Amino acid sequence: MSWSGRVHRPPLPAPAPHGRVPHATSPIWHALCFLPLAACFYVKPIPPILVNEPPEILFPTTVPFRLAASGGTVVLSVIASDPDGDALFFEWPDLDNLPYTLDRYAVGSDQVCRVRIEDTSRLPSPALIRAFVFDGTPENTVEVEFEVTP
Repeated sequence: MSWSGRVHRPPLPAPAPHGRVPHATSPIWHALCFLPLAACFYVKPIPPILVNEPPEILFPTTVPFRLAASGGTVVLSVIASDPDGDALFFEWPDLDNLPYTLDRYAVGSDQVCRVRIEDTSRLPSPALIRAFVFDGTPENTVEVEFEVTP
């Protein structure tokens, strides 16, 4: 067998009478052939799960926070922030039968709640006063305790 230097290739299909390439070799035919299979490989993205984080207490840093009332007056302060940027709510359930004044204000993204008790003589010694901080979601309630010695 001798080498002729030519590579044997099969003949190309003859053009159709209207001048187009036959249907089976058209790029559109290949795209349409794979189109039904393309839907099988599509994976719908899963949306991220949003978790509502509980508030972070910045002050007081120890629980219970111990303090002594001077002159019959005591000021209790809670400084908190919410990692999600939600508004915070403060409840002081142990002050229901005491006269007190309450101040709330923001310092940047931190929220401060101060309670001023003028007459601590009505408190037991020592008195445990709780503050609940939450962001509107009950399961995200954080408890802060103060131990006040009149």
